[in-house]
Amino acid sequence: MDCYTALESPEKQTCDSLKMATMLSWAFEHAGTSTIIVDDVMDESVERWKKPTWHTLPQVGMRVALDVNLIRMGAFAILRRYLNNHPNYKHFHNLLAEIIHQTSLGQALDVATSGLFRKTRDISLLSFDGFYAITKYKADFIIYTAPILSAIYLAELDPNLYFDSVRLFRSFSIYRQAQNDMWDAFGHYANYGKVSSDIANGQCTWITSMVLIHGSEKQKELLQENYGRAEISCRNVCYRIFEELDVLGKYVELKEDLVRSCAERISEVSHPGFARMINTLLEHYVVQEDFLL
Repeated sequence: MDCYTALESPEKQTCDSLKMATMLSWAFEHAGTSTIIVDDVMDESVERWKKPTWHTLPQVGMRVALDVNLIRMGAFAILRRYLNNHPNYKHFHNLLAEIIHQTSLGQALDVATSGLFRKTRDISLLSFDGFYAITKYKADFIIYTAPILSAIYLAELDPNLYFDSVRLFRSFSIYRQAQNDMWDAFGHYANYGKVSSDIANGQCTWITSMVLIHGSEKQKELLQENYGRAEISCRNVCYRIFEELDVLGKYVELKEDLVRSCAERISEVSHPGFARMINTLLEHYVVQEDFLL
């Protein structure tokens, strides 16, 4: 909705067009919700947003597999009912299918990487290359490709608006996944609503990639020995490494680089709606966090 209302000229934002945008948003929300439910099952998470995760409820259990499919099929049902007559319907359908496909690949890669690290203690699995591969599938398409392209198709604009700026949106997705990793490691429970799990699960994150890029050999050895273990003492060693490397400072630099890239791209874009959209994404989703550091 943010992308569409920024892109579309005000006179074309009629009740009918806004309703289509709303229902398209709900279709994508269904796909996103199914992804979150699967994530919680794979991570064995018991809480999200300060509430029990869906699969832990006594009336759900293994029925979660059926519920995920129902939610995903509901996304396509919404699309057929409310956007079937739009000239770009096939593009919406393809984007929705690709959300499910790519996020599933990203989830599979995430789980395989963390499992292999815990088994082999191969620290190269926690590198930036690994982080970027997971982000490309798990976060990039669902957050900063499909919503933007669907808004462009809904407004019947040239999709090259997106493809000409694809590097910027990749930066957005890297920042968004780094943000999620920082929330998991250092976020206030009152704001994040979820118990930290990345360290204990041995997941490849932006934070681990920073250790491999900037850490000393000793710090890397300590990460290799202690990361992916549930013991409090092991987690404390990891936190000490993160603090020694000033991970928060590096995260702030990542955010500042993204803000600069947005300003540069806005100055180059001729379409006023597209420039507004970049500003909207920046204002709404690149936020000031309060971390436990």
